[in-house]
Amino acid sequence: MRQKSILVGLFLMLGVLGSCEKPSPVSVLKPVREFRILKSLEQYNQWWYRERKWHMSSFQKQGNDPQAFARTEKMMNYTNRYIQFIDRLKSDLVKYIGKGIDPHTKMPKDPEAKPQVKRFFDYFKKEFKTRFALYEQQMREVTSPVQQANLKEILQGQGEKSYLKTYFMDATVVEALQLLTLLQIKVFENEQTIWSKANFKHRDFVPNF
Repeated sequence: MRQKSILVGLFLMLGVLGSCEKPSPVSVLKPVREFRILKSLEQYNQWWYRERKWHMSSFQKQGNDPQAFARTEKMMNYTNRYIQFIDRLKSDLVKYIGKGIDPHTKMPKDPEAKPQVKRFFDYFKKEFKTRFALYEQQMREVTSPVQQANLKEILQGQGEKSYLKTYFMDATVVEALQLLTLLQIKVFENEQTIWSKANFKHRDFVPNF
């Protein structure tokens, strides 16, 4: 689909994260570049918020399939809970590990903190795993086996390592924020895989940034 190729192009342009490979350490000379990448990912994330809102509003007005609308709305509520959990992680990461936001640069004051990031995700490891297990269970409730086969495996680590150990144990603050935002995008993409198949013709949309 068109929006899929756009996402691929975005990540190619950014030069990182598109393949979900383990991020390389941020050089002391590149925190501004990494922060710009983060802002681009956040723009794409906000675009998803706007697009799904438009979709549900149009779907509801059409009114041809109230049962499909109810299922889609329930799925979006499940997605919202997980997105909000990740938003809380991002906010706490900036506040407690990044030392807040520099009012001049708009970046975390300590964008390259690393050992503290590991401890941060060690602390949230149990909640992270529990919440994602709940998300998977809820998605199974509102999707068919055929639909489930089309969903991406969102939390995929490397080898025997978990997702958190693979990507967050050697990450800086900015890298961790990038990865969390990318995780949100993947959750939105999974949701779109389902609602785009509903009995409602949605527009061929493109990111507005």
